Amino acid sequence: MDKNKKIAIYILIIAALISFMYWYLNRKKDVNLPTSSQELPLIFPLKKGSKGLEVKQLQAYLLTKFGAKFVYGIDGDFGNETTSKVKKFLGVDQVDEALFKSQEMDKIKV
Repeated sequence: MDKNKKIAIYILIIAALISFMYWYLNRKKDVNLPTSSQELPLIFPLKKGSKGLEVKQLQAYLLTKFGAKFVYGIDGDFGNETTSKVKKFLGVDQVDEALFKSQEMDKIKV
C-alpha cells in the first residue's frame, strides 16, 4: 500500500473517531435523573389519586393489621376503596410520611 492510501485511511479513522466522540458527548439522555433531593417527585401525603409502591405498602398494612380486604387486591391505586379503609381504620383522609414510617409501612415487602 502506498503512502497516500495509508494517510487517507488514517484520516478516515480519525474522522470517524471525532464523529463518534461528538455524538457521544452531545447525545440527549433518555433519563433525566434529579440533581438534588428537591427535584425528587413528592410521594407524600398518600391520598386519593396517589399510585405506586407506597400505596401498595399502605394497602398491605391495612390488610395485615386490620384484615381490610380490597376488591381489586393490592393494586397500588389509592382510589375510593382505599380512601374509605384509611378513614375507617386510621381515622385520616391521607397518610403523611410520619404516620407511614411510624407504622413501619415502608418495611413491608409487596
